[in-house]
Amino acid sequence: MRGERAIRTVVGMEQTVGRSDGLTVGEVARISGLTVRTLHHYDETGLLSPSARTRAGHRRYGEQELLRLRQMLIRCILISAMLLVSHG
Repeated sequence: MRGERAIRTVVGMEQTVGRSDGLTVGEVARISGLTVRTLHHYDETGLLSPSARTRAGHRRYGEQELLRLRQMLIRCILISAMLLVSHG
């Protein structure tokens, strides 16, 4: 079930890429299946930083960040699948 959700998430992200004003952290959390706190952690550690911030300091994620996040999620899916196969 989790694998199916992860695949639907990656496909859903493809449909969102290209929005010109960027996405809020909440929108990215919703389409990625990650929590807002996880995305904040990724920003704090430099793993995935937003492309811009509003005057109020709110994170805005652009096309490049969504593509990077998509790649990160795909790698997680592949690693999980390999681990399941090797320990199955």
